[in-house]
Amino acid sequence: MNTNLRITCLVDDCAHQMGLLAEHGLSFLVEMGGSRFLLDTGSTDVLLRNTETMSVNLAGLNGVILSHGHYDHTGGLPGLLRKIGPTRVYCHPDACKEKLVVREGSKKEIYAGPNWKKDEMISLGAEFECSCEPRAIAPGMRISGQIPRVHPEEPVPGVFQRRTKVGLEQDDLPDDQCLVLHTDKGLVVVLGCTHAGIINTLDYIDKLSGGQPIRAMVGGLHLVDAKPERIRRTIEHLKKRNMEMIGLCHCSGLDAFCAMRQAFPEQVQYVPTGTVLNFD
Repeated sequence: MNTNLRITCLVDDCAHQMGLLAEHGLSFLVEMGGSRFLLDTGSTDVLLRNTETMSVNLAGLNGVILSHGHYDHTGGLPGLLRKIGPTRVYCHPDACKEKLVVREGSKKEIYAGPNWKKDEMISLGAEFECSCEPRAIAPGMRISGQIPRVHPEEPVPGVFQRRTKVGLEQDDLPDDQCLVLHTDKGLVVVLGCTHAGIINTLDYIDKLSGGQPIRAMVGGLHLVDAKPERIRRTIEHLKKRNMEMIGLCHCSGLDAFCAMRQAFPEQVQYVPTGTVLNFD
């Protein structure tokens, strides 16, 4: 099997190349063995503007994967559909639901979910395939599905809320999922925000894959507000895995990035907009 893999960061909070734009959001183009998928779409039409600058053609995508339903990962979907037409959209059923942020000590509700309705996207050509289960989407490519939470040291921050019949309650973001890619040298994991926690996520991938080695991970770790102890625990777990590359961006957090770069000086790199990663 041809396992040559290319991952291109089309949207991130940082852009280090002339002409490219940054925004709070994330989007990766993942290409392997003739298959082309987009993981997330950023917040706005920055995705389309950056692809034009980079001369990246999104026509003929095999599908769009939504890592979860926050606006900074789903907001570019309407513009994308208007540009490329009918496209499969893989997501968890909760990804299309209302999501809120309520800061500690505040009663103000900040909407943080998709800036679109599912029916609207269907009218633009979205072919939704919603599932909680892990599933193969192409040779060597699998979506994790809903990730079990077995490590209590990786809680979802309480600011994330959802509305219920009895009022607001914490949203544990069950829709969080990632993309797992099988290469001849091991697995490459592409992450959105990793709200499930990176230890939970990697342990679940071990279970799904039968313990295949994970050679690399790329994406956001949502450690931006993490306490030093959680960052330390994360680093101790990653030390056991001996990955060849750890690509961080978006919501990983400056403190976490610096600590991980110190712990893994040869493996850790930042992955801003415009970065192209190749794995053979």
